[in-house]
Amino acid sequence: MLLADGVELRSFIQGGTGSFSLETSQPETLPDKFESGTLNLPGIAGTLEGIKFINRFGGVNAVHRKEMYLTKTLKEDLSVIKDVKLYDYMQGKNLSPIVAFNFGDLHSEEVSAALNKCNIAVRSGYHCSCLAHKNYSTDEKGVVRVSPGVFNTKKDVKTFANFINRFTICNKM
Repeated sequence: MLLADGVELRSFIQGGTGSFSLETSQPETLPDKFESGTLNLPGIAGTLEGIKFINRFGGVNAVHRKEMYLTKTLKEDLSVIKDVKLYDYMQGKNLSPIVAFNFGDLHSEEVSAALNKCNIAVRSGYHCSCLAHKNYSTDEKGVVRVSPGVFNTKKDVKTFANFINRFTICNKM
Protein backbone atom coordinates (compact mmCIF):
# COMPACT_ATOMS: atom_id res chain seq x y z
CA MET A 1 0.00 0.00 0.00
CA LEU A 2 1.41 3.39 -1.02
CA LEU A 3 0.75 6.47 1.05
CA ALA A 4 0.30 9.87 -0.56
CA ASP A 5 3.99 10.71 -0.09
CA GLY A 6 5.09 7.51 -1.86
CA VAL A 7 5.97 5.56 1.30
CA GLU A 8 4.99 1.91 1.11
CA LEU A 9 3.36 0.36 4.17
CA ARG A 10 4.21 -3.30 4.70
CA SER A 11 3.05 -5.60 7.45
CA PHE A 12 5.73 -6.53 9.95
CA ILE A 13 4.16 -9.94 10.64
CA GLN A 14 3.57 -12.38 7.83
CA GLY A 15 1.14 -15.27 7.82
CA GLY A 16 -2.49 -16.07 7.42
CA THR A 17 -5.30 -13.85 8.60
CA GLY A 18 -8.81 -14.61 9.80
CA SER A 19 -10.14 -14.54 6.24
CA PHE A 20 -7.09 -16.25 4.67
CA SER A 21 -6.03 -18.58 7.48
CA LEU A 22 -4.49 -21.25 5.28
CA GLU A 23 -2.27 -18.85 3.36
CA THR A 24 1.42 -18.60 4.25
CA SER A 25 1.76 -15.04 2.99
CA GLN A 26 -0.16 -11.89 3.64
CA PRO A 27 -3.11 -11.14 1.37
CA GLU A 28 -2.94 -7.92 -0.60
CA THR A 29 -6.53 -6.94 0.17
CA LEU A 30 -7.28 -4.35 2.85
CA PRO A 31 -7.71 -4.46 5.76
CA ASP A 32 -6.52 -8.10 5.80
CA LYS A 33 -3.04 -7.09 4.61
CA PHE A 34 -2.33 -5.59 8.05
CA GLU A 35 -4.21 -8.07 10.27
CA SER A 36 -1.93 -11.03 10.88
CA GLY A 37 -3.20 -11.65 14.36
CA THR A 38 -2.63 -10.35 17.81
CA LEU A 39 0.80 -10.37 19.37
CA ASN A 40 1.15 -12.43 22.54
CA LEU A 41 1.38 -9.31 24.70
CA PRO A 42 0.79 -11.18 28.00
CA GLY A 43 3.58 -13.57 27.03
CA ILE A 44 5.93 -10.72 26.16
CA ALA A 45 5.14 -8.91 29.43
CA GLY A 46 5.54 -12.15 31.39
CA THR A 47 8.91 -12.83 29.82
CA LEU A 48 10.08 -9.33 30.72
CA GLU A 49 9.00 -9.79 34.35
CA GLY A 50 10.69 -13.19 34.45
CA ILE A 51 13.95 -11.65 33.26
CA LYS A 52 13.64 -8.92 35.88
CA PHE A 53 13.04 -11.53 38.60
CA ILE A 54 16.07 -13.60 37.58
CA ASN A 55 18.23 -10.46 37.56
CA ARG A 56 16.98 -9.45 41.04
CA PHE A 57 17.69 -12.99 42.29
CA GLY A 58 21.31 -12.73 41.14
CA GLY A 59 21.16 -14.27 37.69
CA VAL A 60 20.57 -17.68 36.14
CA ASN A 61 23.52 -19.24 38.00
CA ALA A 62 22.11 -18.14 41.36
CA VAL A 63 18.75 -19.69 40.49
CA HIS A 64 20.47 -22.94 39.44
CA ARG A 65 22.60 -23.04 42.61
CA LYS A 66 19.52 -22.70 44.82
CA GLU A 67 17.58 -25.35 42.91
CA MET A 68 20.53 -27.76 43.03
CA TYR A 69 21.02 -27.17 46.76
CA LEU A 70 17.37 -28.06 47.37
CA THR A 71 17.66 -31.09 45.09
CA LYS A 72 20.74 -32.36 46.92
CA THR A 73 19.03 -31.87 50.28
CA LEU A 74 15.94 -33.74 49.10
CA LYS A 75 17.97 -36.64 47.66
CA GLU A 76 19.91 -36.95 50.92
CA ASP A 77 16.72 -36.95 52.98
CA LEU A 78 14.90 -39.46 50.76
CA SER A 79 17.92 -41.78 50.49
CA VAL A 80 17.63 -42.82 54.15
CA ILE A 81 13.91 -43.61 54.05
CA LYS A 82 12.95 -47.27 53.97
CA ASP A 83 10.96 -48.25 50.86
CA VAL A 84 12.19 -45.25 48.84
CA LYS A 85 14.14 -46.10 45.69
CA LEU A 86 15.95 -43.16 44.13
CA TYR A 87 16.94 -43.11 40.46
CA ASP A 88 20.08 -41.11 39.74
CA TYR A 89 21.38 -41.82 36.28
CA MET A 90 24.42 -39.58 36.65
CA GLN A 91 25.60 -41.17 39.91
CA GLY A 92 25.42 -38.04 42.02
CA LYS A 93 26.19 -35.46 39.33
CA ASN A 94 23.40 -32.93 39.56
CA LEU A 95 22.64 -31.55 36.15
CA SER A 96 19.05 -30.49 36.75
CA PRO A 97 16.83 -30.05 39.78
CA ILE A 98 14.90 -33.29 39.40
CA VAL A 99 14.48 -36.14 41.86
CA ALA A 100 12.97 -39.37 40.56
CA PHE A 101 11.87 -42.06 43.00
CA ASN A 102 9.46 -44.86 43.74
CA PHE A 103 7.89 -45.90 47.00
CA GLY A 104 7.81 -49.61 47.76
CA ASP A 105 5.80 -51.64 45.30
CA LEU A 106 3.28 -48.88 44.63
CA HIS A 107 2.69 -47.59 41.12
CA SER A 108 3.96 -44.04 40.67
CA GLU A 109 0.43 -42.84 39.91
CA GLU A 110 -0.81 -44.14 43.28
CA VAL A 111 1.93 -42.23 45.07
CA SER A 112 1.21 -39.11 43.06
CA ALA A 113 -2.53 -39.32 43.77
CA ALA A 114 -1.89 -39.65 47.51
CA LEU A 115 0.48 -36.68 47.47
CA ASN A 116 -1.99 -34.66 45.41
CA LYS A 117 -4.67 -35.14 48.09
CA CYS A 118 -2.25 -33.40 50.47
CA ASN A 119 -1.65 -30.51 48.03
CA ILE A 120 1.82 -31.74 47.09
CA ALA A 121 2.45 -31.43 43.37
CA VAL A 122 4.60 -34.08 41.71
CA ARG A 123 4.55 -35.75 38.32
CA SER A 124 4.20 -39.48 37.92
CA GLY A 125 4.49 -41.85 35.02
CA TYR A 126 6.96 -42.32 32.21
CA HIS A 127 7.88 -38.73 31.34
CA CYS A 128 8.16 -39.42 27.60
CA SER A 129 11.20 -41.61 28.18
CA CYS A 130 10.31 -45.25 27.56
CA LEU A 131 13.92 -46.36 26.99
CA ALA A 132 15.06 -44.87 30.30
CA HIS A 133 12.30 -46.78 32.06
CA LYS A 134 13.32 -50.02 30.35
CA ASN A 135 16.91 -49.36 31.45
CA TYR A 136 15.91 -48.83 35.10
CA SER A 137 13.23 -51.55 35.08
CA THR A 138 10.56 -49.01 35.94
CA ASP A 139 8.51 -49.68 32.83
CA GLU A 140 5.82 -51.38 34.94
CA LYS A 141 5.15 -48.49 37.33
CA GLY A 142 7.01 -45.40 36.15
CA VAL A 143 8.54 -43.03 38.68
CA VAL A 144 7.48 -40.10 40.81
CA ARG A 145 9.30 -36.94 39.82
CA VAL A 146 9.85 -33.96 42.11
CA SER A 147 11.36 -30.73 40.84
CA PRO A 148 12.41 -28.26 43.53
CA GLY A 149 12.29 -24.74 42.17
CA VAL A 150 13.50 -21.29 43.02
CA PHE A 151 10.32 -20.52 44.98
CA ASN A 152 10.75 -23.59 47.21
CA THR A 153 12.59 -23.48 50.52
CA LYS A 154 14.68 -25.94 52.49
CA LYS A 155 11.67 -26.28 54.79
CA ASP A 156 9.57 -27.34 51.77
CA VAL A 157 11.92 -30.18 50.84
CA LYS A 158 12.26 -31.27 54.48
CA THR A 159 8.47 -31.30 54.80
CA PHE A 160 8.20 -33.38 51.63
CA ALA A 161 10.78 -35.91 52.87
CA ASN A 162 9.07 -36.11 56.27
CA PHE A 163 5.75 -36.71 54.53
CA ILE A 164 7.24 -39.60 52.56
CA ASN A 165 8.86 -40.93 55.75
CA ARG A 166 5.44 -40.97 57.48
CA PHE A 167 4.16 -43.14 54.64
CA THR A 168 7.00 -45.55 55.31
CA ILE A 169 6.22 -45.65 59.02
CA CYS A 170 2.54 -46.28 58.29
CA ASN A 171 3.54 -48.64 55.45
CA LYS A 172 0.60 -47.44 53.37
CA MET A 173 -0.43 -44.63 51.07
